[in-house]
Amino acid sequence: MFVKSRVEQFRQDQNGFTLVELIVVVAILGILAAIGVSRFAGMTDKAREKADLSTAATIASATQAWISDQDKKVESSDIGINFITNELVAKGYIESPKNSQTNGETWVVLYDDSTHELIVKAGTNEWYPKKE
Repeated sequence: MFVKSRVEQFRQDQNGFTLVELIVVVAILGILAAIGVSRFAGMTDKAREKADLSTAATIASATQAWISDQDKKVESSDIGINFITNELVAKGYIESPKNSQTNGETWVVLYDDSTHELIVKAGTNEWYPKKE
């Protein structure tokens, strides 16, 4: 009987957590949240870069298809600032691409007559060809 009443008294004396225990739990949760948020922010930046690389590769591929369909030699003057909208989208090579996810700029295709190299840019960032 004495042991049973002692156990019941012990249970009644402990109504909750101490302030120190609660502060420790809140601190641990805060640290975990800070780590999670910083990791998530880095992941979204990488995802935006990957999306822009993919968009640039799609634009370059569509441009190469457009070049191969031309009956004449393509020159850099044929690929102007509105080339993506006026040629690639209008003639069904691609759907209208969204602006760059990393900087919000519109896409531009440049063509070098001497090397026949395509460069796909958004603002000052060159996305194609991919540079390591």
